[in-house]
Amino acid sequence: MGLKPDTKGILAASLEELLEKHDYEEITVDAITKNCGAARATFYRHFKDKQDLMQWTYISQAEKVEEIFDSPAQWDRAVAQGLDLVQKKRAFLRAALEYKRQNPFMDFWYQNSLAYLQSLLARGLGPGGVPQTLSAAAKLYCYGIIGLLVEWINDDCRTPAAAVAQGIIASVPLPLSPYLHGGQAEP
Repeated sequence: MGLKPDTKGILAASLEELLEKHDYEEITVDAITKNCGAARATFYRHFKDKQDLMQWTYISQAEKVEEIFDSPAQWDRAVAQGLDLVQKKRAFLRAALEYKRQNPFMDFWYQNSLAYLQSLLARGLGPGGVPQTLSAAAKLYCYGIIGLLVEWINDDCRTPAAAVAQGIIASVPLPLSPYLHGGQAEP
């Protein structure tokens, strides 16, 4: 059975499907490829291991949300869209967060979120880089958001997404507020 042009997406969908029935540690590369009709060599042409596939799956979904944010006026919308994604992918994310061996997903999620937020700050600041105070506020904010989202996922997203979004938006540290909510930005 030949795969369609979006081979990475097909492999990702196969992993997500398997995660609905099995623990992450039980799933093998062979199971992923067999589930979608791919050859093992095809998997390794695109990914180094199943952790790499899991991270790619997250990034490919997160990029759709990141595309929304092109100005501070869009921050609220990006948060809401991000929470919708988390809610839809909560089984996948729960499985990813439960796996604690190599490359813990929570650390990956934090680093990816921090890199995205720092790129937003750099865009708002222009040349010269992100000052230490803003960088520290970004680290604190990302760490808090990821912790909150992990709790929300583990609670099966029972709190309405709109309420979680309000909390995330309201808790933007003061130094970051001009870059995420608009207004006069001063480093």
